[in-house]
Amino acid sequence: MKSTPIRTKRSAGAARRRPEALRASVILGLCGCLAAAGSQAENCRRQESAGWQLSEFSFATWGDTAQSRAVLVDLFERRSLDLEVQNRTTGELTLRPDSSVSRFDDLFPEAPVVDGVEQTAELLYGIKRSNGGFIGLNLDASNGVPSAIQWYDSTLGKRDSTQLLSRVGMAGELIEDNRVMSMWDWQPVADQFFAYGSLGIAGRLDHFREGFYITQVQTPGNDNVTPMAHMVSDLPGHRHYALHHEFIAVIGDVVYFVEMGTHPSLLYFDTRNDELGRLEGFPGSDKPLPYPPFKSVDGIYKAIEGMNIPVGLYASKGFLYALVRQPEGDGVTSWKAVKLRPNFENGTVETVGEVRLPTQQATRHLYVLVGETTWLALELGPMRPGAMKHNLLAAVTIPQSWIAEPHTSPLGSRRPVRCVSGNRAPDPSRTAP
Repeated sequence: MKSTPIRTKRSAGAARRRPEALRASVILGLCGCLAAAGSQAENCRRQESAGWQLSEFSFATWGDTAQSRAVLVDLFERRSLDLEVQNRTTGELTLRPDSSVSRFDDLFPEAPVVDGVEQTAELLYGIKRSNGGFIGLNLDASNGVPSAIQWYDSTLGKRDSTQLLSRVGMAGELIEDNRVMSMWDWQPVADQFFAYGSLGIAGRLDHFREGFYITQVQTPGNDNVTPMAHMVSDLPGHRHYALHHEFIAVIGDVVYFVEMGTHPSLLYFDTRNDELGRLEGFPGSDKPLPYPPFKSVDGIYKAIEGMNIPVGLYASKGFLYALVRQPEGDGVTSWKAVKLRPNFENGTVETVGEVRLPTQQATRHLYVLVGETTWLALELGPMRPGAMKHNLLAAVTIPQSWIAEPHTSPLGSRRPVRCVSGNRAPDPSRTAP
């Protein structure tokens, strides 16, 4: 591969934060993780959230690849809601909330008991698709440090659990290696995690490095792997990564990730040979990047609402897709999905085309779940002060072909597409030709 040269030595400036500061910022990371699967649809439909038992949630995931089921999880109140994607004989697609399916035992494990003493409770931080099934990450509820990995089958049924080691031994002695201290954004790649977060520095308890790193995963039954990590690219300052945005995407053995530094930049990391490079031409890379002020979780979300920035990177069928938010004034935001083709010969990422997603004006933030035949967009309103959760306005199903084929897509028209309501029959006058 040829690419734009990038630093060969890791930057010496490592983020130094005390555990108390890191623990205080853990809540910022409990805002969103996604995964992908498929569903069958050839139209665009919106299902309002009125009447759903879970209108606020912490993260969402595609699950049940055969049945096409989206799962919304409220990790703070330990509740979940299934949205079943139904295909009618007419070809219409609707989302039906299913509260009869209980995943409580799988998603929210009880605190382990050792020698009759209940250990620290864990929070389920997210679920990602991996090797035909799903993989989840638990955090220690007291300090936010990754504590366990959950293994699920293709229906999100729990298969096994792997406990992660602490940096401090049982007797308080220091463990001499670079342990994972946080994961704000992460994706599985082969038997590893590629993540943005912090690593503890060997021999020190009060110093950390922040940035993108890769770490091995100890699979069930394999006790020979110690989850060691090494930094790939230092980037102190995690505010853009502590929201529900995803900036890491995987195609085969290559990981693509967006550095939200002074300018958004697309980098890649080839796990086969540890090659790190930058691809020029990422959307918005020619514009300075605002850094949201540290106030509160809802304050940071409020600041993001006024920014014209990329807020997502996804992979589908060999291509990358960037999600870009564009404030238009009066509280209205439009959302673009930009299709990208990596070109390693000249070290660039080429824009193939872009479409405007069919969101409603009240949408302030967006979850995007990428599937093989359908994308699911969860429209969110502004985060209420102190809520720590997202308020769901509606769920929208969009044919994958409308996004993957931007030059023939109805979303490429100058007229905005208005999706059909999921509660009534299609009305041709409500959609653009």
